[in-house]
Amino acid sequence: MGGKIEVTYTDGDTEEIAILPSMIVAFDTSSTGSSTVEISYEGKSTTYSINVSHPTIYLAVAATTSNDGVQAEISGTAYEGIAADNKKIGYIEINGTKLFTDSSNAFSLNVFANGKYTVSAIAENGISGVSETVEVTGIDTTAPTIQFSYDSTDASKVSVIAIDDNLKTVTAKSGDGSADETYDMPNPSDGSYDSTNGIFILNDFALTAGSNIFIAEDEAGNSTTSVLLLTAVAIGTSAEPTQIMIESPDNDSWTNEDAVITVGAYNPVDGVEEVTVGGVSTYGTSLMNSRLRSTTASAYQMVDTTPVYSQIILTGNESVDYTINVAGGTYTQTIDVTKIDKDKPQITGTVEGNTVNLNVSDATSGIKTIALPTGEVINFDTDGTKSYNTQFSLTADGNVDVTAVDYAGNVTIQSFNLSYEPPVIGIPDVETPEIEIPEIEIPETETPEVETPEVETPEVEVPEIEVPEVEVPETETPEIETPEVETPEVEVPETETPEIETPEVEVPEIEVTPSYDNYAITYPTISQTANTSKTVVDEVTEQVELELAQVEQELELEQVSALTFIEQIAANFTNSKIVNREYVGFADVSADAWYADGVKFVYERNIMSGTQVGFEPQSLVTREVMAALIFNLSGQPQATEAEFSDVSQNAWYAPAVNFLAEIGLTSGIGDGKFGTGDALTKEQMVVFLYNYANLIGKDVSATTSLSHYDDAPSEWAAQAMSWAVATGLVGGTSEVELGATDSVTRAQAAVIIQRFMQ
Repeated sequence: MGGKIEVTYTDGDTEEIAILPSMIVAFDTSSTGSSTVEISYEGKSTTYSINVSHPTIYLAVAATTSNDGVQAEISGTAYEGIAADNKKIGYIEINGTKLFTDSSNAFSLNVFANGKYTVSAIAENGISGVSETVEVTGIDTTAPTIQFSYDSTDASKVSVIAIDDNLKTVTAKSGDGSADETYDMPNPSDGSYDSTNGIFILNDFALTAGSNIFIAEDEAGNSTTSVLLLTAVAIGTSAEPTQIMIESPDNDSWTNEDAVITVGAYNPVDGVEEVTVGGVSTYGTSLMNSRLRSTTASAYQMVDTTPVYSQIILTGNESVDYTINVAGGTYTQTIDVTKIDKDKPQITGTVEGNTVNLNVSDATSGIKTIALPTGEVINFDTDGTKSYNTQFSLTADGNVDVTAVDYAGNVTIQSFNLSYEPPVIGIPDVETPEIEIPEIEIPETETPEVETPEVETPEVEVPEIEVPEVEVPETETPEIETPEVETPEVEVPETETPEIETPEVEVPEIEVTPSYDNYAITYPTISQTANTSKTVVDEVTEQVELELAQVEQELELEQVSALTFIEQIAANFTNSKIVNREYVGFADVSADAWYADGVKFVYERNIMSGTQVGFEPQSLVTREVMAALIFNLSGQPQATEAEFSDVSQNAWYAPAVNFLAEIGLTSGIGDGKFGTGDALTKEQMVVFLYNYANLIGKDVSATTSLSHYDDAPSEWAAQAMSWAVATGLVGGTSEVELGATDSVTRAQAAVIIQRFMQ
C-alpha cells in the first residue's frame, strides 16, 4: 500500500508500522473518491479520510482472421497510466481465459469460432479494469456446394450452380482439354452472381466428350470439385450412338458430403427406354415427342427422344452399377465412390502447467491443417499424413483451443486447460504516502533490549531516575569506598505505567510474529517500564533475573492463535461480497435461465469466471474447482504447500488446495491424494460449505428432517445436508429424492454460492 502508522507506547517509545491488509477495516476498495479508512492495531483503532483512485487502463484490441479461414487472432495492447510509464497491467481475460502481456504490453490469443469476444484488461490491483468487445466473422471451414441443373432436351448442356457465402472463384474445365474458364466473384465474366445469398449460376454450359471438371473455391481457401463425364456409346440396334452424362464425386478429391450420382442418357433416333442407377429406375415417356420412327415401309411409331435422368445419393463409399436400355439393347457400367470421409480428426494431449504435448491423427483422408493457439498454423501438402506430434506453450491461464482440419473438410476443436502462475495482485494504489496516526496508547508495547548487568557491579542504570552511589555491604567492589553510608531518601516520581504495582514486577510479553497461512500480522514486542521504586541493588538484580526468566519462557511460544487468522478470513468473506467487475454475459447463459442471476453474482465478485467457449453451465465441478471457490471467497490468502501427490505446485489450483488444507477444510481422499479431477457431489459441496461457515462464525444451528427422502445422504454428510436444506441452500431433485450423491454442475454451484453469501 505504501502507508505507515506511528504508534506510541506507554513508555514513550514510538515505532513506524507498515499498514498491512489485515489491519484495514471497513474499506471499500471498489469505489473511487473520498473514503474513510479504519486502521486497527493491537486492539486500538483510528480513522482517517483518504482519496482512493484506481489506475487508468488503456486497452486497444482487434480481431484478424488468417487467410486459411481456420482461426482468428485477437490481439492488442494494454497498460496502466501513460504509455511512457510502460506499467504492466495485471492480466488480460478473453471469454474466461487469462493472458499476460509481454514486455511491450502486447497480447494475443488465437480463436477458432466466429462470434463476439469480450476482452477485459484487469489492473495490477486485481479490481479495476476496462472491457471491449470484438467480433470474429471470417472463420470459415465449410467448402462451397456445387449443383447442376440438367437440360430437358439436350443432355450435353447443363447449368452450373455454386453456393458459398464467401465464394471467390468458379473454374470450368472442358472435357476436350480446351482452355479453362475462370469466373471471379463478385463480377464474373459470364453467368450471374447473387452476392447477398452467395449464389453463382452459369447457364447452358456445353459439355464436351470427356471429363468436364468444375471447381468452386471460397475466400478461406476451401474448395469443392465435381465432375461431369460425357461419352457416346452404341447401344442395341439404334442407328445413332447414345450420349451418356454421368455426375459423380471426383475420386481425386476428398469430401465429407454425401455423393450424388446422376446418370443421364439421350438418343436422338430411338430415345431411351430406361436408366437405372443403383436399383433406382427412370423410364422414358412414350408418345411424347413429335419425332416419328419408321418400323416398316408403311408403319410409323411415336418415339420419346428427350433425355432420361436417374439419380441416387450415397452416404458413404460404395460401388454402384448403372444400366441404360435403348432399342432393345442394354449398357451396364460401375461407378466407384472412394473419397467420402465423414470422420473428424482426433486431438489428444497432456498438459504440464502451460505446456501441451499434442497428438493429432486422422486415419482416412489425413491431416490437412493444425492451428495452435500460439498463432502457428501447420499445413500438410498431401493427404498422406495420418498422425502428427508437436508441443506448444502459452502464457495463459484457462482454456485454449487447438483446431485440426482433414482433407475432407472435417473440423475438430479441442480445449486444453493451461495453468500459468499469474503475477501477484495486490491492494489498489491508495494516495497515502505517509500516514501518521495520533498517539495510540497500547498497553502491551515493544520490549527494548534488556542489558543484564554483572551482579558484582553495584552501579545500576535506572531509567529516568538518578540513583546515587549506594554502599552495599555484601558487595566487594573496590570502586565504592562507602562502608556505611546512609542512603538518602529518594522520592521516586510516579511513573507512566499504572499497570505496574510496586513491588511486583510486570512480566513483559515477547514479540510474536504469526505466520498462520502467511498472513503478515506482526504483533509488537510488549514492554513495561521497569520497577524503579527499588533502589537496592539486590532488588534490581532480582527484577532483572525475573525479566530474563520470563523472556526465556515467552520465547518458547510458536505462533499466534488460529482464531486471529479465522477472524481475518471472516473479514475477507465479507469483503468478497463487493461487486468489483462488470458482468457482460455469456453466450451460453440466457437471461431467463434459472441460474442466470447466480452466474452474474459469482462473476461480478471474482468467485467464478468463464471458459474459452462461455460459462459452460452444464459442465461438472471438480474438487479443485470447489477449493478455488472457497479460496476466492476468502480473499485468496497465501498458505504453505500441502503435500498431495496429485497436486502440482505449478497447477493453477495449487494455492487454493494449500489454503483449504492449512485451515483444516480438507485432508484429501486418502493415499496422500487430494482427488484432483474428481467430480464433486452435492453432499460433498454442502459439507465443504458447512465446515467453512462454522469456521468463520456463521450460524449453522438450523436443521430439518430428511426422513421423507428415499435417498438419504451419507452418514458423514447428514448434519451438513440437514443444515443446507433447512436454510434453503439446496433442495431435493423431487419430493422424494434428495440427490445427495448427484454431481454438481457449474450452474448449480453458482446458485449455491450466491445463496451461501446472501
